[in-house]
Amino acid sequence: MTIPRLDLKFNQINNLLSGAKRALIATHKNPDGDGIGSMLALNFILKKNNIDAVLFCQDPPPRELNFLPYWHEIKNSYGKNKYDVIVALDYGDFQRTGLVLEPENINTPLITIDHHQAGNHKGHIRIVEPQLSSTSEIIYYFFQENNIEIDKNMATCLLAGIFFDTGGFRHSNTSQAVLQAIGDLLSRGGDLNKVTENAYKIKSVNHSRLLGKVLSDLEILQDNGLAFAVIKQNDFQEYGVRNDMTEGIANFMCIVPEAKFSLLLTEEPSGQFRGNLRSEEFKNIDVSRIANLFGGGGHKLAAGFTTDLRPEKIIETIRQQNI
Repeated sequence: MTIPRLDLKFNQINNLLSGAKRALIATHKNPDGDGIGSMLALNFILKKNNIDAVLFCQDPPPRELNFLPYWHEIKNSYGKNKYDVIVALDYGDFQRTGLVLEPENINTPLITIDHHQAGNHKGHIRIVEPQLSSTSEIIYYFFQENNIEIDKNMATCLLAGIFFDTGGFRHSNTSQAVLQAIGDLLSRGGDLNKVTENAYKIKSVNHSRLLGKVLSDLEILQDNGLAFAVIKQNDFQEYGVRNDMTEGIANFMCIVPEAKFSLLLTEEPSGQFRGNLRSEEFKNIDVSRIANLFGGGGHKLAAGFTTDLRPEKIIETIRQQNI
């Protein structure tokens, strides 16, 4: 399957990538499975064409994705090098990429591929398709249109991206076309078992204990159904858990019947707080709107932000919204 309205842009992107010697690929800060999966899948075709690619993300990629090939090559800086092409993926708001176009790259072709609602997007070529499930789904169609062979590793990267942005195929963006794409990726050797195993496995005994503490401390606001909890730096030290091992906890918080949406606030070493927001389809809450209040972004059912505000101020700000 291809998307005819995107054929011209897909061909233009392929020509730019094929003619490059050095490329920069970036995704948003606090990356998720879709940003990382689409980045790594695209990286494969660059490597196959002997293109030197730099993979950039301001924050460390989720550890539950460390089974994906080239995960370890993702860097939190990219230097002041001259690039032939820059690709920005899945970001929603360009500021979330952390990219600053230096003078040597001010005229470098910039490609945006995203499925978030049109916001602050930049690029000489922009593909923004909110009706599609994920940026990884768009990359899949890009490969199809340009007859790019998808090997088993690329297929697994795309499966991971689609899996995480459809909530494990539970969200309403799991369309017939998505399931057809999944079937094709499986036929090419994509390892969905590996994706699901890493998505749901318990990280460690200490992680389970930290999860228990969060659920024990959980508070629910009766006026808007917000379930929230805070993890501070001393909690990480007490339980022997790293800051990057909180993925999935906000999902558990949202399962509580009284909760319409959940917010896990995690204190970073810098003193800032990172917020992870989650909801469920039938609860009819768009958590991306809440993330936007704090300069973040994401999707209707999963979003995030980082802020200098204290937890009390964050909760009060949300409380004042008409949700």
